[in-house]
Amino acid sequence: MKRIALFILAGALALAGSLHSADLGDEAQPLQISKWIKGKKVNMAKGKAKGKKVYVVEFWATWCPPCRTTIPHLTELQKKYKDKGVTVIGISDENPETVKRFVDKIGDKMDYVVAIDDEEATMKAYMAAYGQTAIPHAFIVDQKGRVVWHGHPMSDLDETLEKVVAGEFDLEAAIEKRLADKRLADKTRTYWERIKAGKKGEETDALGNELLKDGAGDVTYLNNLSWTIMTEKEVQYRNQAFALILAKAAYDASDGETGFVLDTYARALYEDGQLSKALEMQKKAIRHAKDNQERKLMQAHLQEYKDQLQ
Repeated sequence: MKRIALFILAGALALAGSLHSADLGDEAQPLQISKWIKGKKVNMAKGKAKGKKVYVVEFWATWCPPCRTTIPHLTELQKKYKDKGVTVIGISDENPETVKRFVDKIGDKMDYVVAIDDEEATMKAYMAAYGQTAIPHAFIVDQKGRVVWHGHPMSDLDETLEKVVAGEFDLEAAIEKRLADKRLADKTRTYWERIKAGKKGEETDALGNELLKDGAGDVTYLNNLSWTIMTEKEVQYRNQAFALILAKAAYDASDGETGFVLDTYARALYEDGQLSKALEMQKKAIRHAKDNQERKLMQAHLQEYKDQLQ
C-alpha cells in the first residue's frame, strides 16, 4: 500500500537530511534571484533590519503536481497575513518563460511573489543546506531573519506561521523536536537494516521497543512501522507480535475512525490468528476508507480474511 512507500521514503530523506549544513535558528541566506516573475522584488535583509517582516520561501516547479496543489493554499495564507508583515515567495529554477506562462494562466490563484532562482544558488542555500531534496518545500524566516521552520506547505505551516507572526513561536522547542525526529529516524533506519537482514534476538527487539516508546502518540509512524514489518517483502525477521503491539498503539492514539490505521490493525489481528476480531476491524476500516480506491483495497483484504473461514 501507499503508506509503505511513504515510510521507506521518509527514512531515505532523513538519511539525506543528516548530511545538511544548516539548522533551525540559523540566519536566513539572501535570495539570489535571476528574474522576478510576479510581485515586487523582495529584499529580506531590509525586512530583517526593521524587525517586522516574516517570509515564507517556497521551492516549487510547474511540472510538480503536489506543487500545484499547494498554490491556492499559499495564496490564502498571503491574503490572510498581507497586513501583518508576511510575504510569500515561490521560487522555481525553471525557464522564466515557462514559469511566466504558468503564472499568467492561473492568474489570481497564485497571488504572491514568484521568482526564478539564479543558477540554483538559492536552492543550495536553503534546500541543500537543510538536507531537503523533494518539492514543494517551504521555509519560514522570522522577524529576526532566522529560519525557524521548514517542511511541506500542507503540513503544519499554518499553525507555525500564526505563532511566528504573533511572536509566540518557541524556537528552542522546535529545535529539540527536530533533533528528536532525527534520532528517531536514525534508530528506525538501524532497525530496518536489522530486520531486513533477518537479525533476530534481544538487540533487535530492544531497539524495536525504543521505537515504540520514542514514537508514542505518532499515529502515522507507529502504523507505518507495523505495516512495514508485516508486509514489506525485504523483511526477513517478521516479529508479528511486535507488529500487533505497534498497530494497537497506533489505533489507541488515533480517533478510531482512520481507515488506514484500522486496516493495519485488522491485518495485525489476522496475522496473530484473531480472525473474528480481524474481520470486525476490517469492516470498520472499509466504512472509514478515504476514497473508492482505498475501499476496494480494503475489501480485498476482507475477502482474504473471509477465505480463511472456508
